[in-house]
Amino acid sequence: MMDVSNGFDVRGRVLRDGELAPWLAENSLGNRFGLAVAGSDEGHRSKAVALAIVAADGDGRYLDLAALTDDDAAALGSWLADPGPPKAVHRGKWIRHALRNRGWTLRGVTSDTALAAHLLHPGGGAASSTICWFTTCAARFLTKPLGWNRFRHPR
Repeated sequence: MMDVSNGFDVRGRVLRDGELAPWLAENSLGNRFGLAVAGSDEGHRSKAVALAIVAADGDGRYLDLAALTDDDAAALGSWLADPGPPKAVHRGKWIRHALRNRGWTLRGVTSDTALAAHLLHPGGGAASSTICWFTTCAARFLTKPLGWNRFRHPR
């Protein structure tokens, strides 16, 4: 497990044409990826419009799905459906709908931060105030305050 007591860095850029397959292969050495999805709306009919994929070392790529080449779209679809590369998400159920509505399948999800927050504090509104609950849960369960004092859970 990675030590994040001093924080962590995420850096990235927009995907270049033809870059996705080699980048995923280079970073798929058993390490978990972070996957974020932006959609056309918040409902179950939402379609994914953009993705951010971050490798374990903090290197990430932003993908505008309307601008993907055919090769990159095929590489993305294959990677999303592959249960091998572990993926961490937030709101996995919604992400599955948004990707499925574009014709893709999501497999390999090993953690969902929204689900974890709900399990730690059912009914606590974690989905609407994730940062607040993340800092609260980190302080409570990891005994490690994150120093984000300006974020407070609304009561």
